[in-house]
Amino acid sequence: RLWLGFALLENGDLGNAERELTKALVMGGPQCVAAQYHLARIYLARGDKNEALRALHAYLDEAPKGEYAAAAKQLEKQILSQP
Repeated sequence: RLWLGFALLENGDLGNAERELTKALVMGGPQCVAAQYHLARIYLARGDKNEALRALHAYLDEAPKGEYAAAAKQLEKQILSQP
């Protein structure tokens, strides 16, 4: 589900990507925490900064040294610097 969601996101299918990434979180638990980072990207694309920040914080709390930690911190900084 995680990789399917990621592929859908990369192809611009935000609705289906969100569905698959959410399922990955529910079914895979901590092993699929990267889904939070990708969900943050979806929320930001929709203009929901608060939800994007929530997802980024969830990712960073669970995986502070994870694969996407640097990108998540950069995205958080970018969101917080926007008016």
